Amino acid sequence: MNSGITFEAEDFNSWRCSRWIIKDSSMEDMLTDTSKTYDMKMQRIALILTLINLVLATFLIAQLHPVSAQQGQSAPVLRGRSLEIVDNLGKVRAAIQIQPASTVNGKPYAENVILRIIDTKGKPLVKLGAGEDGNGGLYIDDGTDHGIQLITNKSGNFIRVTNADGKQQVIKP
Repeated sequence: MNSGITFEAEDFNSWRCSRWIIKDSSMEDMLTDTSKTYDMKMQRIALILTLINLVLATFLIAQLHPVSAQQGQSAPVLRGRSLEIVDNLGKVRAAIQIQPASTVNGKPYAENVILRIIDTKGKPLVKLGAGEDGNGGLYIDDGTDHGIQLITNKSGNFIRVTNADGKQQVIKP
């Protein structure tokens, strides 16, 4: 009576075998058939997903429109609340900002626009400001307090020159 089932022990030197291997030729064929079916199903699923991805990618690429500047025409207006120009390291080197109305040392200041040109260390070297109560310019050497200040406002105009040792000269009309 040979059913095709054989038993084998992995460790032949021991009378107690820790693991027995059962070999049945009919079961082996059945296992390989199901694994082949499983592999075939996985291949079909992978193929279907690949085709779906290909169709979606083709559709999305077809929807893309190249972005380019219009030949001979420029945008009529660039709008924003501030503008910053940065260098290759990402440091702000120039900025145009709108400063809200404020009070400094008890003196009220109206809303104004300020242009700052900044050195590599982050210190402003040139400041130009314009507001309802007056305009001004400040040209500073190395971000310190010495430089030239030009002020025009309702109460009068003047130029203030400050040198490196702190001496000032004010010129008024």
